[in-house]
Amino acid sequence: MSPFIAIPIVACVAALLLTPVMSRLALSKGWVDQPDVRKVHRAPVAYLGGAAVMGALLLGFSAFYWLPTVDSSIRESIDLRLMAIVAGCAVMFVVGLLDDIHDLRAIRKLMAQLVAAGLVVAAGVQIDGFPLTESIRLEFGIFGALITIFWIVGVTNAINIIDGLDGLASGISVVASGAISWTAFQSGNDAAGILMLTLMGAILGFLPYNLHPAKVFLGDAGSLTIGFALASTSALTATKAPTAVGLVVPLVSLGIPILDTLFAMVRRAIERRSMLSADKSHLHHRLMALGFGQPKTVLLLCTIAALGVIATTAAAPGDNLARLGIAAAALLAFVLVFRLTGAIRFRESFAAVGGMAQNAKVVADERQVVDAASLTLGTARTPDEWWAALSKAAHDLDFDLIEIESKVLFGESQARRRAPAPRALVDGSDRSRDASLAPGGSGHLCASQATFTFTVASDEGVPAARITVVMDAAASIEAAARRFRLFCRVVERHHPADIIRGRQRRGSREQARTSHPTSA
Repeated sequence: MSPFIAIPIVACVAALLLTPVMSRLALSKGWVDQPDVRKVHRAPVAYLGGAAVMGALLLGFSAFYWLPTVDSSIRESIDLRLMAIVAGCAVMFVVGLLDDIHDLRAIRKLMAQLVAAGLVVAAGVQIDGFPLTESIRLEFGIFGALITIFWIVGVTNAINIIDGLDGLASGISVVASGAISWTAFQSGNDAAGILMLTLMGAILGFLPYNLHPAKVFLGDAGSLTIGFALASTSALTATKAPTAVGLVVPLVSLGIPILDTLFAMVRRAIERRSMLSADKSHLHHRLMALGFGQPKTVLLLCTIAALGVIATTAAAPGDNLARLGIAAAALLAFVLVFRLTGAIRFRESFAAVGGMAQNAKVVADERQVVDAASLTLGTARTPDEWWAALSKAAHDLDFDLIEIESKVLFGESQARRRAPAPRALVDGSDRSRDASLAPGGSGHLCASQATFTFTVASDEGVPAARITVVMDAAASIEAAARRFRLFCRVVERHHPADIIRGRQRRGSREQARTSHPTSA
């Protein structure tokens, strides 16, 4: 039997036998995925499906050496790069297993992914260019290593993120592993092609247990391992690829999880949420909300991915421009699916991106104002100079009013000062509510204005200044709070007690000169 068939069969049978064993082990140890509001399953489901897939993959990979039908030339083609990919998969499996059992912090998982990706790149796997035509090639140069690491880490997490429905990540991965094996054979790397067929066989052996209703989940141990294997092997097939096949076919096969991850990042950036936060606006969630059940959603997405791959691979061999055009059309079709389901809203996204750009300019201008005020306050020698610099900073930050009350700074007769001419202050009606937006500060927020009062204490614990600021909050209370925090920071950096100490030191020096005049 041909090794191209025998090795995947070995992996498939191994996964069929290992998966129920791993499932029972997970249940006995309590390693289960508990349901919650953002998950679709309603009962605990065992982890360790990834252990069955990894075990089947390693068993199938070892068949390179003990299966008699494997040609010696294929064994000899297993080089350092392929061994580094398998080693990286082992690292991802261990990290994912620890996360399934002990819930690792996201930063630790990311660091492990970077280390594993760096290991693969150091072994010689690097996307160093992209062929546009037979005679024109776009070279990445020194950025090739960074692009490869970004690709590996990005795809690894994309497969992990899309693992939200029974059989979805597994089904997409079957399509992707088949597509990448095809590109590997096209580029003459039979060992990498068989490795992807082995992965496909392992996933197919696991898939019957993972279809709805799932008896066992991949867990992070499975999704991270599979994602890493797909990403690294696709990068290997793209390394010095003479045609666009090496990159565009894997890109199309992984288009749905990649786009789902990118659009999720856009949503979270727009909503000012952590990139690691969860939501229920992924493509599969939107399809479920439209009335598709889990089996139909999984079948639909896997079919769309498979059709995109078939269309891209059907292009005329060697015709890079045609293949690129078909791949672009396939990705645009994927984007249309996201748009139709509401998983991405372009109008709101473009408006939000424009607003974020405008907000970044405003923040930069505000920081420039604070830096200039800090320089001026640093040279102030008298309370009047200090107050003048502080008033200018308040004016440049568009405060409606700043008021200070300090007998220590200005004496009894001028203890309270105001600048600039105040607008009509809000009367604290029922629309106002309490807010504490800075340490030591208090305020009230109203329909169009925000008023904050905070006390700056001297070193001796005696109140040196009580400061009140009023600003427009009609556009954004967040922007008003940000300006207030910047203002607090510059006041704390140039404490009014510094003015008092400077005045005391000058008075002491003047007294010393008066008491001990220099002799002629």
